[in-house]
Amino acid sequence: VCGAAIFCVAVFSLYLMLDRVQHDPTRHQNGGNFPRSQISVLQNRIEQLEQLLEENHEIISHIKDSVLELTANAEGPPALLPYYTANGSWVVPPEPRPSFFSISPQDCQFALGGRGQKPELQMLTISEELPFDNVDGGVWKQGFDISYGPHDWDAEDLQVFVVPHSHNDPGWIKTFDKYYTEQTQHILNSMVGKLQEDPRRRFLWAEVSFFAKWWDNINAQKKAAVRR
Repeated sequence: VCGAAIFCVAVFSLYLMLDRVQHDPTRHQNGGNFPRSQISVLQNRIEQLEQLLEENHEIISHIKDSVLELTANAEGPPALLPYYTANGSWVVPPEPRPSFFSISPQDCQFALGGRGQKPELQMLTISEELPFDNVDGGVWKQGFDISYGPHDWDAEDLQVFVVPHSHNDPGWIKTFDKYYTEQTQHILNSMVGKLQEDPRRRFLWAEVSFFAKWWDNINAQKKAAVRR
């Protein structure tokens, strides 16, 4: 609602500005004309504001329809919906009282068959039983026997493929939000611009938790660029 009001005020102000410039008696008396290029710029901005306002109305309409649909399909007491906090994370409010569900014995067949039997493995002592060995598996420590001779490429040039690679931990030294604010969002923002500079470039992203948070915070134009 606030966004729609701001768009309306901005569009109305630009219309008033154009109207005042075109009907300014002092400008006509002095023989000066308002530069046609500036009028074109203002008209383009007005068209952009009108387009954004229309998109805003569509989003509000979709939200309204979704809320009405959820309200019509809801049964029983109103559900506690998650809410968005100031630090950028979602919080699920606690239920006023715990919920209890009945469990059928058929759902736990593995538990029924183990009554009175001693467990074969005690997880409290598993660290003492594991050898934690580090067998030398070759050059890459993974069991691949990689070997080559110094004259293997005398007949033809050696081709070297350089593949840049990195990863983003959702939680390690910093918190998830701190990693996103200080580093990850800048990586993804740069990715959008760099991919558009050269159509041959490719980008692969694995940490969907970071990508989802970034996707929720970018505008429609950037989302369209990412899809392309």
